[in-house]
Amino acid sequence: MGDERWRPGQVVLDLYEVLSVIRTGGMGLVYRVRHLGWQIDLAVKAPRRELLAAASGVRGFEAEAESWVGLGAHPNTVGCVYVRRLGGVPRVFAEWVDGGDLATAVRNRVIYRDGLGRLLDVAIQAAWGLAHAHESGLVHQDVKPANVLLGLDGTVKVTDFGLAKARAAAGEGAATGGSGLVSCGGLTPAYCSPEQARAAAGAELRLTGATDVWSWAVTVLELFTGRPPTRFGQAAGEAFEAYLAGGAGDLPVMPTGLVRLLRRCFRVEPGGRPDRMAEIAAELVGVYGDEVGVYPRVTPSAATLLADGLSNQALSMVDLGRGERAEGLWEQALRADPRHPHAVYNRGLYRWRAGRVTDDGVLAEVAASDRAGREYLLGLVHLERGDAGRARELLGEAVRREPGAAEVVAALGRAGELAAPGEPLILGGQDDDVSAVALSADGLVLASGGREWNQVSVADGGSVRVWDARTGAVRHRLAGLARGVASIGLSADGAVLAAGGVDGSVLVWDLRGQSWRWVAHSGRVSGIAVSPDGLRVVTTGMDGAVLLWSAAGELLHVLEQASPGEHHGVAVVISLDGLVVRWHQRTRRIRLWELDSGLLTRSFGVGGGQVSFSVDGRIALVAGAGEVSVWRTGNGERVRTLVRGDGWAGTAAVSADGARAVVTDSVGLRVFDLVAGRCVRTWGDAGWTSALALSADGRVAYSGGNGRLVRRWELPPGGPLAPWSYPRPLPAVALTDGADAVASAVALADRLVAEQRWAAAAVELRAALDVPGYQRNPELLTRWARLGRQGRASGLLGARQVREFAGERSVLRADGGLVVFVDSLAVEVWEPAGGERVHRLAGHGETVTGLALDPAGRLAVTGSGDGKVRVWDLVTGERIREFSGHRGGVRAVAVDADGRVVSAGQDRTLRVWEPGRWRRGRVLGRPSQQILRVSFGPDGRRVFAQDDAGMLWVWDPAARRLVKVVGGAIGRSSAFAVSGDGRIGLVSGPTRTAFVWEPPTGEYLGMLAAHNARVSALAISADGLTGYSGAEDGSLWVWEVGAQRGIRSLEGHTGAITALAAHGRFLFSASADHSVRVWDPATGRCLWVLAGHPEPVASVQVSADGRTVIVSGGRKTLRVWELDWDYDFAAAGG
Repeated sequence: MGDERWRPGQVVLDLYEVLSVIRTGGMGLVYRVRHLGWQIDLAVKAPRRELLAAASGVRGFEAEAESWVGLGAHPNTVGCVYVRRLGGVPRVFAEWVDGGDLATAVRNRVIYRDGLGRLLDVAIQAAWGLAHAHESGLVHQDVKPANVLLGLDGTVKVTDFGLAKARAAAGEGAATGGSGLVSCGGLTPAYCSPEQARAAAGAELRLTGATDVWSWAVTVLELFTGRPPTRFGQAAGEAFEAYLAGGAGDLPVMPTGLVRLLRRCFRVEPGGRPDRMAEIAAELVGVYGDEVGVYPRVTPSAATLLADGLSNQALSMVDLGRGERAEGLWEQALRADPRHPHAVYNRGLYRWRAGRVTDDGVLAEVAASDRAGREYLLGLVHLERGDAGRARELLGEAVRREPGAAEVVAALGRAGELAAPGEPLILGGQDDDVSAVALSADGLVLASGGREWNQVSVADGGSVRVWDARTGAVRHRLAGLARGVASIGLSADGAVLAAGGVDGSVLVWDLRGQSWRWVAHSGRVSGIAVSPDGLRVVTTGMDGAVLLWSAAGELLHVLEQASPGEHHGVAVVISLDGLVVRWHQRTRRIRLWELDSGLLTRSFGVGGGQVSFSVDGRIALVAGAGEVSVWRTGNGERVRTLVRGDGWAGTAAVSADGARAVVTDSVGLRVFDLVAGRCVRTWGDAGWTSALALSADGRVAYSGGNGRLVRRWELPPGGPLAPWSYPRPLPAVALTDGADAVASAVALADRLVAEQRWAAAAVELRAALDVPGYQRNPELLTRWARLGRQGRASGLLGARQVREFAGERSVLRADGGLVVFVDSLAVEVWEPAGGERVHRLAGHGETVTGLALDPAGRLAVTGSGDGKVRVWDLVTGERIREFSGHRGGVRAVAVDADGRVVSAGQDRTLRVWEPGRWRRGRVLGRPSQQILRVSFGPDGRRVFAQDDAGMLWVWDPAARRLVKVVGGAIGRSSAFAVSGDGRIGLVSGPTRTAFVWEPPTGEYLGMLAAHNARVSALAISADGLTGYSGAEDGSLWVWEVGAQRGIRSLEGHTGAITALAAHGRFLFSASADHSVRVWDPATGRCLWVLAGHPEPVASVQVSADGRTVIVSGGRKTLRVWELDWDYDFAAAGG
């Protein structure tokens, strides 16, 4: 594509229809193309390939193209829409101006139809355009009539910024013909300044804006001479004087004021010319007033680019090799519009390809962006990750929405050509949960071993299955390991199988008939491998020993002696070149021994994580905290590191060539392209996986775990690279008009707010938010939310995900200003809006198991496995109290507005500590069951404790008295909710019901019955009048609490309801279907779906103003959403 010339009628990339070739020049070709997606015309400037043959030419062109891209938008400059590399050649896509160029208008005498006024108008607007460039730090260096374009509406635009130096850097030679009217060597001789001519002759000097002043003056002079005034621009001063002496026939006469101005512009020394183009334009406006009348145009301002233009600029930077600058521009775009779909998509795609986010991370970001065009963008991501089925669904929907969109239709066609992998093949027949799998080097034989995790013995003696890996048929059923299989290995051809038992024994089968058994270790055989030829076996045990055996059970070498303690986390393989390769979690090292001699040959550290080896032992894969690293075992070299995603790492496997890997984690099963350095595909439905194997070529994976089955995964190679998304930018005039309208509306709104005219102020802010490009402007939305405190929330305008954290047990401060969550042995305190960590509360002896904030958000209380309760100052991050009393770990904590702390321990006691009497913590009670959660009532007069048997214990902390035990979910934690005044509560019942009760007395008032499944979540309005219940079947009901009457059912969730949160007249529901829904219960309408959570949602928390929402999964994913509400100001006045 880079070598061929485009032809009229050709359609490039299914997007650009070539309408005509406008001209050729020193730089190359200029095409007029129709953008089929935007339905507008663009000019495409394509440099001649021979000019870019030298590396310096490429760099020069790209640097100057970057200058034009960075120039931004102005009504009197031609906007560079973007730079896009096609066929290896960067091409400049610029806005098309319909009226042609000034050189043609002078030559055809069209410019003179409107007399002197039009000539001065052209000169003024061209000066404005150059003034903008100079103020942006850019000198044009090739100002001439051919680079001044005329719009049909009278607008004048300067074009080709920066390309003069690009032509020079590309080694452009002299123009043929010697007219001096076309560019050569980076300048056009007929319009160049004296200093440009000296520089072209070899003088070393810096060109300033003064050179553009000279060339502009030559261009203006041509307007009055009717032709180029001279072949050599440096002689324009003499040509000017000659014109004044002789005139130009029937053309308009140059006004005296303009004569004086041009005489100054033609001073030979740059320092003697006017300093600023803006001053030149202002002077010309005065000349216009003297000669014609009041000038009708207002001095324009540079336009502030919005998200559309910034995202396009970022893509230009990507194609110019300026990735860091591109990311900065995307950040600017997302500050202007956090849900801008193109910026979210492009940035996500760029970071995914750079290995900095995973595929599901990109999907979640795009899914949370604005709805406009979202199906198309999501479909493109699915296409690149190789999910042809999902891509076809989304792109098909996008085509139905926009049947004439060429890009969308073309993408759907590409999706139709991509083969869709089938669902994972289920290999059933395992008699117990799968604990180990192994695949032969040739990929033909699969072995799986099982054990029952919760039983001492296995009925069939720890079953082993040998499968035909291609068909899924069972070849052999083997038994004999009394307490189950812990590890398994195969020879290269799959003929010899070794299994290590939980009881320390080893069984080796020659699948052609023989078998051997011996006891190898005092504890579980945690790792086992068979040599490629099937003659030797290496075992590692929980006792720490590494032993090399013959296949018949003869001990050949003790590679490592047994040592005290339990040795969890090992991996071992016998390489093709005769080495035993072993990793040990405790030491975090990989060790290599010679197979024949048993001598240790190498040892190197690889850090923490889950380690697996390729079948030939040459490659080690380390799946650690949030990353995956690849190592060569032969020399201990780390080859590369890439992002894995948050959450714990489970099992891992790597292909023989080190090109692909599979890792399971808290999200699912992830496939990595280790050459490209990224996660290409994530399956979120892999189930609990405890065993994993990958074929040598990385195309097929086998996983096993709970459920007594093995899954066979076809791993597609991935689809075609998705195209970038270029939004249609607004014209410069529309940008400046929009910015002016917003500024005016905001200023008026501020005055109305000062006068407490809330409704009138709302009208102005709504008008500002309606301006194109400002609908999701954060500054405007913050003003809107602040004004909303004077009204009443009436609906939801939008929602966007703004942050993601890896943590659990999160608590959101009431004002939404802090989110606090557990990170193993510490507690993280973050500002969710800015994404800044405020404090890390460290010093816990064991894992933090309880976390609470006081209602004012000044204190945090933590409980941990070391049995201690700690109180923290959230302003300073300092620990201000630490006390103990529980025998065993602390399960849960709570703190009220007065600073009283209640804690529940594994010792089945509730303790209360009060300010001023911290050391005398009192035992509040001794429930008969383990307490899972504790909380204070709204007024602090009651403590609620939920136990693991489904009961809710209600205590009076002041009297240290048990008020009531209510609920009865039978073996499960009760759901409950209490009204804002503490008078009315709801608690789940033993079957499919919930009870209404009085927290002060514990008395039952009635029952809510409508569900067909167990009630799993409850909420109640602040006034206690309206209740909400959710069940395990996904059903959701709204209740009139006093009458115990169901008002309506809310339909939409497809998984169990896990949490509910009432916010004013609205309701938030969390579900195991990976989403949170926002409802208007009065109408039953779902206002928004906060979708795309990587795991079933376990909880949802909402700030007091409803703007900040924390969505938490069951493991370690926390997402922060920001909501924009509409408000009713009817009762607010004004």
